[in-house]
Amino acid sequence: LANDGSLPPTVVLEHPTPAQPQLTLQFVQSNREITALAMQNLGRGARQALQQAGIGTDDLAWVLPHQPNGVMLQRIGELLGISQERMVPVVGEIGSVVSASIPVSLDRLFRSGKLRPGDRLLMAGVGSGVSYGAVVLQVGG
Repeated sequence: LANDGSLPPTVVLEHPTPAQPQLTLQFVQSNREITALAMQNLGRGARQALQQAGIGTDDLAWVLPHQPNGVMLQRIGELLGISQERMVPVVGEIGSVVSASIPVSLDRLFRSGKLRPGDRLLMAGVGSGVSYGAVVLQVGG
Protein backbone atom coordinates (compact mmCIF):
# COMPACT_ATOMS: atom_id res chain seq x y z
CA LEU A 1 0.00 0.00 0.00
CA ALA A 2 1.31 3.45 -0.84
CA ASN A 3 0.33 7.05 -1.25
CA ASP A 4 2.53 9.14 -3.52
CA GLY A 5 2.06 12.74 -2.41
CA SER A 6 4.62 13.94 -4.96
CA LEU A 7 2.17 13.28 -7.77
CA PRO A 8 -0.14 16.07 -8.88
CA PRO A 9 -3.63 16.08 -7.32
CA THR A 10 -6.40 14.47 -9.34
CA VAL A 11 -9.53 15.33 -7.39
CA VAL A 12 -10.12 18.10 -4.85
CA LEU A 13 -12.95 18.67 -2.39
CA GLU A 14 -12.37 21.75 -0.31
CA HIS A 15 -13.53 21.73 3.29
CA PRO A 16 -16.74 23.79 3.32
CA THR A 17 -17.76 26.16 6.08
CA PRO A 18 -21.37 26.69 7.21
CA ALA A 19 -21.44 30.07 5.40
CA GLN A 20 -20.36 28.61 2.03
CA PRO A 21 -22.60 26.95 -0.49
CA GLN A 22 -22.21 23.20 -0.80
CA LEU A 23 -19.07 22.37 -2.75
CA THR A 24 -18.63 19.58 -5.25
CA LEU A 25 -15.66 17.55 -6.35
CA GLN A 26 -13.31 19.33 -8.70
CA PHE A 27 -11.30 17.28 -11.15
CA VAL A 28 -7.94 19.01 -11.41
CA GLN A 29 -6.65 16.93 -14.32
CA SER A 30 -8.18 15.70 -17.52
CA ASN A 31 -9.73 12.25 -17.75
CA ARG A 32 -6.78 11.17 -19.91
CA GLU A 33 -4.26 12.32 -17.27
CA ILE A 34 -6.19 10.70 -14.42
CA THR A 35 -6.45 7.44 -16.37
CA ALA A 36 -2.71 7.45 -17.10
CA LEU A 37 -1.87 8.04 -13.41
CA ALA A 38 -4.31 5.33 -12.33
CA MET A 39 -2.92 2.78 -14.77
CA GLN A 40 0.69 3.60 -13.91
CA ASN A 41 0.15 3.28 -10.17
CA LEU A 42 -2.14 0.26 -10.27
CA GLY A 43 0.55 -1.46 -12.33
CA ARG A 44 3.22 -0.34 -9.88
CA GLY A 45 1.31 -1.74 -6.90
CA ALA A 46 0.60 -5.02 -8.69
CA ARG A 47 4.24 -5.50 -9.71
CA GLN A 48 5.44 -4.76 -6.17
CA ALA A 49 2.99 -7.25 -4.64
CA LEU A 50 4.00 -9.96 -7.12
CA GLN A 51 7.68 -9.27 -6.51
CA GLN A 52 7.25 -9.48 -2.74
CA ALA A 53 5.34 -12.76 -3.15
CA GLY A 54 8.10 -14.10 -5.41
CA ILE A 55 5.69 -15.00 -8.22
CA GLY A 56 4.71 -13.83 -11.68
CA THR A 57 1.37 -13.29 -13.35
CA ASP A 58 1.45 -16.84 -14.77
CA ASP A 59 1.26 -18.10 -11.17
CA LEU A 60 -2.07 -16.34 -10.59
CA ALA A 61 -5.41 -18.06 -10.99
CA TRP A 62 -7.38 -14.81 -10.66
CA VAL A 63 -6.85 -11.05 -10.79
CA LEU A 64 -9.42 -8.84 -9.07
CA PRO A 65 -8.61 -5.21 -9.91
CA HIS A 66 -10.28 -1.89 -9.28
CA GLN A 67 -12.92 -1.55 -12.02
CA PRO A 68 -13.63 2.12 -12.82
CA ASN A 69 -15.21 1.19 -16.17
CA GLY A 70 -15.22 -1.61 -18.72
CA VAL A 71 -12.59 -0.06 -20.98
CA MET A 72 -10.17 0.42 -18.10
CA LEU A 73 -10.82 -3.11 -16.87
CA GLN A 74 -9.76 -4.39 -20.28
CA ARG A 75 -6.69 -2.10 -20.24
CA ILE A 76 -5.73 -3.32 -16.76
CA GLY A 77 -5.81 -6.89 -18.07
CA GLU A 78 -3.59 -5.87 -20.97
CA LEU A 79 -1.22 -3.95 -18.67
CA LEU A 80 -0.77 -6.97 -16.42
CA GLY A 81 -0.83 -9.54 -19.21
CA ILE A 82 -3.94 -11.18 -17.77
CA SER A 83 -6.72 -12.63 -19.91
CA GLN A 84 -10.26 -11.46 -19.22
CA GLU A 85 -11.15 -15.06 -18.29
CA ARG A 86 -9.01 -14.72 -15.15
CA MET A 87 -10.89 -11.61 -13.98
CA VAL A 88 -14.39 -11.26 -12.53
CA PRO A 89 -16.04 -8.27 -14.19
CA VAL A 90 -18.72 -6.53 -12.12
CA VAL A 91 -18.58 -2.95 -13.44
CA GLY A 92 -20.91 -3.72 -16.35
CA GLU A 93 -23.59 -4.94 -13.97
CA ILE A 94 -23.30 -2.63 -10.96
CA GLY A 95 -21.41 0.35 -12.37
CA SER A 96 -18.31 1.93 -10.95
CA VAL A 97 -18.05 1.38 -7.22
CA VAL A 98 -14.35 2.27 -7.33
CA SER A 99 -12.14 -0.07 -5.32
CA ALA A 100 -15.21 -1.66 -3.71
CA SER A 101 -15.33 -3.66 -6.95
CA ILE A 102 -12.48 -5.75 -5.49
CA PRO A 103 -14.43 -7.34 -2.61
CA VAL A 104 -17.57 -7.51 -4.76
CA SER A 105 -15.71 -9.48 -7.43
CA LEU A 106 -14.11 -11.66 -4.72
CA ASP A 107 -17.58 -12.46 -3.38
CA ARG A 108 -18.82 -13.28 -6.89
CA LEU A 109 -15.81 -15.50 -7.50
CA PHE A 110 -16.33 -17.32 -4.19
CA ARG A 111 -20.05 -17.86 -4.85
CA SER A 112 -19.34 -19.12 -8.40
CA GLY A 113 -17.58 -22.20 -7.06
CA LYS A 114 -14.60 -21.56 -9.36
CA LEU A 115 -12.23 -20.65 -6.54
CA ARG A 116 -10.06 -23.62 -5.57
CA PRO A 117 -7.71 -24.35 -2.66
CA GLY A 118 -4.22 -23.23 -3.61
CA ASP A 119 -5.44 -20.59 -6.09
CA ARG A 120 -3.46 -17.38 -5.96
CA LEU A 121 -5.27 -14.09 -6.41
CA LEU A 122 -3.97 -10.61 -7.04
CA MET A 123 -6.19 -7.79 -5.80
CA ALA A 124 -5.12 -4.27 -6.84
CA GLY A 125 -6.67 -0.84 -6.47
CA VAL A 126 -5.93 2.82 -6.96
CA GLY A 127 -7.45 6.04 -5.67
CA SER A 128 -7.15 9.78 -5.56
CA GLY A 129 -4.18 11.22 -3.86
CA VAL A 130 -2.57 9.16 -5.59
CA SER A 131 -2.96 6.09 -3.40
CA TYR A 132 -2.52 2.54 -4.63
CA GLY A 133 -2.06 -0.94 -3.33
CA ALA A 134 -2.18 -4.60 -4.10
CA VAL A 135 -2.10 -7.89 -2.27
CA VAL A 136 -1.47 -11.48 -3.31
CA LEU A 137 -3.64 -13.99 -1.51
CA GLN A 138 -3.40 -17.78 -1.66
CA VAL A 139 -6.61 -19.63 -0.91
CA GLY A 140 -6.28 -22.12 1.93
CA GLY A 141 -7.23 -25.76 1.77
